[in-house]
Amino acid sequence: MKINVLLTIGVLFSSTVLAQVDVQDLKWSAVATRQTDSWYASEEAANVAENVLLYQRDNGGWMKNIQMHKTLTESEKITVESEKKGESCFDNGATTMEMRFLAKMYRNTQNEKYKEAFIKALNLVFVSQREAGAWSQYYPLRGHGYWDYLTFNDNLTVNVLRLLYDIANQSKDFVGLLDEATISRAKEAFDKGLQCILDCQIVDNGVKTIWCAQHDPETLEPVMGRPHEFPSFSGGESCDVLRFLMSLDKPSDAVKEAVVAGVEWFKAHSIKGYRLVEVKDDNGKLIDRVLEEHEGSELWARFTQFGGELAERVYRKQIETLSANKDKTYHYKGKDYMYNDAENAKMSYDPKYAYKPIYGINDGSRPFLRYRFLYNHNDTEPVIDKNGVSLNTSLAADNRSRYNYLGDWAKVIIERVYPKWRLVNGLDR
Repeated sequence: MKINVLLTIGVLFSSTVLAQVDVQDLKWSAVATRQTDSWYASEEAANVAENVLLYQRDNGGWMKNIQMHKTLTESEKITVESEKKGESCFDNGATTMEMRFLAKMYRNTQNEKYKEAFIKALNLVFVSQREAGAWSQYYPLRGHGYWDYLTFNDNLTVNVLRLLYDIANQSKDFVGLLDEATISRAKEAFDKGLQCILDCQIVDNGVKTIWCAQHDPETLEPVMGRPHEFPSFSGGESCDVLRFLMSLDKPSDAVKEAVVAGVEWFKAHSIKGYRLVEVKDDNGKLIDRVLEEHEGSELWARFTQFGGELAERVYRKQIETLSANKDKTYHYKGKDYMYNDAENAKMSYDPKYAYKPIYGINDGSRPFLRYRFLYNHNDTEPVIDKNGVSLNTSLAADNRSRYNYLGDWAKVIIERVYPKWRLVNGLDR
């Protein structure tokens, strides 16, 4: 009896605490998709929804990294209104997150304006799907740069496909939202996107492997992202793709083959005997990530260098592309020196590190390190460049603290998710 009373008190206390949380203190992702049904029917949610509708661009989408639930001043509202004709984005969960929020709002209020805004956004998803089947970061396309590539980075294409999958299968939030013709169109877009994932899976020496963070929309070849995001076997992104593929009901033989090949690649390319240690200051702020030996630990690289014919083909193309970039200058001890992106890549690339982690620097204070292949996560001694200038080519603490170059992304997949998936799908008896 005492235990039951204590449990009841605990539940009531937890509910009270949750009820007292101010959504203004939460991140937009939590507000958009992780509140109770009753909250999405509340006046507070309706006020947030007005912001979401205001932020929606004329072409149907939203921009990224906006805390849409934050209260806006009148002048801020005018600014948002003036930007409606701008581009929309799918990066960092943008647009798909707002669409899920609107679906919840409609399901819990039946207010037609949320349905209309959702359909407008869904039409953007349809029209922005590339011919190959995946999505790029922005719409309209910018016409240049990595923004226009097929993008698996930051879960972009996977986020869109999960949304389409939930629509096509009429998951709870989408019941009654769309007519049969639109649901059918969502299913077609999903099928096309799923096929693109299968088509982009990198084949190395005749063996299917994993994916790059971005692929060429015409050739489907792995391509360079930002200066530190090399064409490579991409660990974090590929784990997200595999999780997505393993979440599908009744997967086709092609999907099963893709999953098995991807997991086997991860099993064969781990970094054994090392762990990543976070370094924090006295206030608990992350200031560095250091790689250290640790028996029994296992890591995977965010970027693993290609080898063999694949490396020869892809990195030669990368250097050819960079050769179109103009020479640049850096300032050192009162003098200006020249550097070249293609030369940086060609000079630093070392084939002997095939299937090993590669690192790169995207640092505005050290622009002369753009596109340079680096092979050490921890600090290294400076190198002397062609001008006789001593350059610090280490990733440096600020860079390591801002970007995960190593992680244990595949651990749970290999040890827990994959074995269960094999049983469910009849691969193990």
